[in-house]
Amino acid sequence: MEMFDLSVIWALIIGFGVIMYVVMDGFDLGLGILYPFAPDEASRDVMMNSVAPVWDGNETWLVLGGAGLLGAFPLVYSVFLPALYIGVFLMLAGLPSSSASSRSATAAGGIGPSAGGRA
Repeated sequence: MEMFDLSVIWALIIGFGVIMYVVMDGFDLGLGILYPFAPDEASRDVMMNSVAPVWDGNETWLVLGGAGLLGAFPLVYSVFLPALYIGVFLMLAGLPSSSASSRSATAAGGIGPSAGGRA
């Protein structure tokens, strides 16, 4: 019986997490870019309602990638993070603000499922 190399398995898991984040958050970001160009309010509601169920879940893939990197490759993590402090900080600071802005717009009645039942 041949043994599996754990570092290769962890590299695949981390790679999968990063690819899933890029693919799934690309949907969110694409809608964010197209949102101002929607022809009417009903189209904007449909756009926001289509992304609302998965909005916060996409950041979970980043947590998997970061925690997996720390747990499986601590030396790589200790070199990678200090080299990219500013970029990582800006990205992490932007995640809650994008979620908060969508929630505040939904609470104000402008978009989302609570906007008078429009879908």
